Amino acid sequence: MKIFLLGLLLSRSVFSYVPTFESFFRNGGNAQIEPTAVFVSAILTKMNANNIEKKTYTTNEKIYVRWVWDKVAEGDYRLRQFLFKDKSLAKESILEVKELGKLNASLFKETAIGNEQGFFYSLIEALFINNSSLMVDYLKKVGIEIFPNKDLINEEKRKLLGELKHFFVEKKNGSEEIVSPLSPKHEEYQDNVQLMRRPLYEDQGVVKLELCENGPCLHAKKDGFEGFLNDIDRSFIKLQLKHNAGSLEVSFSSYRKMPGNLYQPVSFVFQDHLDEFTQVKIRSIRVWSESTYKFYQDEKKYSPYLRDQDFFRPNLLL
Repeated sequence: MKIFLLGLLLSRSVFSYVPTFESFFRNGGNAQIEPTAVFVSAILTKMNANNIEKKTYTTNEKIYVRWVWDKVAEGDYRLRQFLFKDKSLAKESILEVKELGKLNASLFKETAIGNEQGFFYSLIEALFINNSSLMVDYLKKVGIEIFPNKDLINEEKRKLLGELKHFFVEKKNGSEEIVSPLSPKHEEYQDNVQLMRRPLYEDQGVVKLELCENGPCLHAKKDGFEGFLNDIDRSFIKLQLKHNAGSLEVSFSSYRKMPGNLYQPVSFVFQDHLDEFTQVKIRSIRVWSESTYKFYQDEKKYSPYLRDQDFFRPNLLL
């Protein structure tokens, strides 16, 4: 019973805090990503800005995309982008393949289109592989003064949480001598109890809990960035970024559960600095083992099918 109560106290101490900017962008509805590869298939379609509410589309201006993230080390994914001419996504319909590698903020040019691409790829990495650090780095690059979690963490509390974790492991293994750092028998009991009441991360007042139209939401606002996140299921509602070249806005549809215990938007609409709209519709997401994506690793397998022809390419895509 004491172990349960200590676990409950630990859980409440860790989770009852206002999220940092970095955690705001991590897709909390996703299971922890641990596969060797993540496949995402999507359709990017140019929307008719004159009838955006009815979601009508201009003819033939769409492209079929598959993003493949390969895991090369713990927490390290490399991105490969495939463009197709039709929904079959067959090797015979491949138009282009780009090895984008490990994305970083320096990859995106300091131009209007470069800013759109930086915002877009930072968003899809947050959505599909739970990587929010790219978004933090990108926003810092365009002048939004924010800090990653590693710069905000309370090191004393992090150390104490590590000691608690060690205590639970030892108790589970049958140790009778180990003393919990939150037990009155511990020599630093009073200090540890006070430390547990402090937040794990420094609160900079960037992310706040508010009541939005459809219930409680997290509202992030800093300099030229503003975003809204559903606090119940951790789904994005809207993101906005203002910079020197204009404004960018992303609005999200409803979310759905997908294979692999992933939680993703059905689609989202990206409005660029020219007020042009591109819908990104998620067709499928899959996680794979090493043996299933060798075709996508071996350029010799798909290079004979590449074609030199014109096709619709949204500015969002590298």
